[in-house]
Amino acid sequence: MNEGMRQVRQKVKPAMDSKLEEFELLGYGHIQEKEIWDYLEKKRWKSEKEKKLLHQVVNDILTLKPGDIINFMAMESYKNASYQKENFREQWKDLLK
Repeated sequence: MNEGMRQVRQKVKPAMDSKLEEFELLGYGHIQEKEIWDYLEKKRWKSEKEKKLLHQVVNDILTLKPGDIINFMAMESYKNASYQKENFREQWKDLLK
């Protein structure tokens, strides 16, 4: 993580804490801050080329819905499982040569 992003994360910490508390109240306490950042960086901001302004980052955090994160986490787990399965096959192929 670069220094600029670290500073942004510190500045938006109150918004992140508020969103995590909201998720907790809604029964989604298992969602962690890292998972929210992963979603924002890998999904929401994936195609954006310009640097986000601070108020845009706060808005993106505060408008998140639990379903957005849950769907993202599910897709990431499928990708990881698929990769692990392929990696496992390759390892076995190498062993059986």
